[in-house]
Amino acid sequence: MMADDERARTLVRRAYERGRTKRALSTAVYALPMVAFATIVRGPGVAIVAAGAALFALVFVMAHRGGAFARAIGPGLLAALPPFGVPLVLRAMGHACAMGACCMTPECARLCLPACAIGGALGGVGIGWATMSEEKRPLAVLLGASAIAILAGALGCWFAGLSGVLGMAVATLGATVPVALVRAARA
Repeated sequence: MMADDERARTLVRRAYERGRTKRALSTAVYALPMVAFATIVRGPGVAIVAAGAALFALVFVMAHRGGAFARAIGPGLLAALPPFGVPLVLRAMGHACAMGACCMTPECARLCLPACAIGGALGGVGIGWATMSEEKRPLAVLLGASAIAILAGALGCWFAGLSGVLGMAVATLGATVPVALVRAARA
């Protein structure tokens, strides 16, 4: 009798884990359009592929973990849209390097780096806004969404080089810090 109970528990646990894995994979798929678009537009460079793989893995792990981390996925991907879209906006303005090689000229640096930082700051404000309504684990949502936004935003801002990505990341985190301070003061 005991062996049958143990076997039944094992089968139930395996089915539960398979279900969680399937759900996590179906959620991680939402990151793939950004990865595919960046790869098509920028080419399958090492940085794009690495950031894309890390983004997919992070979304998968957070979805599999569930709870506050799963609730951070949507805000994180939405917050990534401004920095991800920076090259498209710059290209529409006639800035050719936004879709070509990395910015290496002073003229590009004067436009591209601030554009990436502004995109990151807008994303950070979005994360902060989403975090304000989180009751259970606001810090987990804040950190999870920020990590996703930075990785996905890097897919867009990589054209400005490492400094563009770092500027976007610092601006994203910098825009979320005031929200964390407000939440801490309210608690």
